[in-house]
Amino acid sequence: MLTQIFESSKLTVFDAALILFCPLAAAIGGCAHVLILQSKYDKIPAPGSMILLPRREAMFKGFWIVSRLFLSAIIGLVVALYFLGTVKEEVATLGKLLAFSILIGYSAPRIWSMQAEIMEFKARELAEKMKSEGKKSPNNAMEPTPVNVTVPANAGPAPFTSAAHLER
Repeated sequence: MLTQIFESSKLTVFDAALILFCPLAAAIGGCAHVLILQSKYDKIPAPGSMILLPRREAMFKGFWIVSRLFLSAIIGLVVALYFLGTVKEEVATLGKLLAFSILIGYSAPRIWSMQAEIMEFKARELAEKMKSEGKKSPNNAMEPTPVNVTVPANAGPAPFTSAAHLER
């Protein structure tokens, strides 16, 4: 069944590699970021300095790590879908896109939070604009313009296909 979907969708092997490997590369970048956040690499740990966490806290940290990796994989998939079918099918191109996916996966949580900040700012800006425009006219509708309608001389009865017959 998977081969039928692959053949009917006109995906090349290169496109499938992008869809598969870009999220994985982004998750690797996310994993590297988690390692940097969790570890202190500026000094060598002393013997016996490793602290075991209680079960509840360990589960919470595990969920936190998995959620960060998932966010990174999602952004890697977005990269893959963005470049799907638009790049040359060469190994160098795949390598560059995978490297880009690793870098973007590393910074995925910051990208998501920046996007949320931008969306909130735009929503506030739009709400303020609508509020200020709403004060100018209560219903934002155009005022009707009165029009004098005159019947032309010797026009005769209007055909029944128009709305003019309703006034008779």
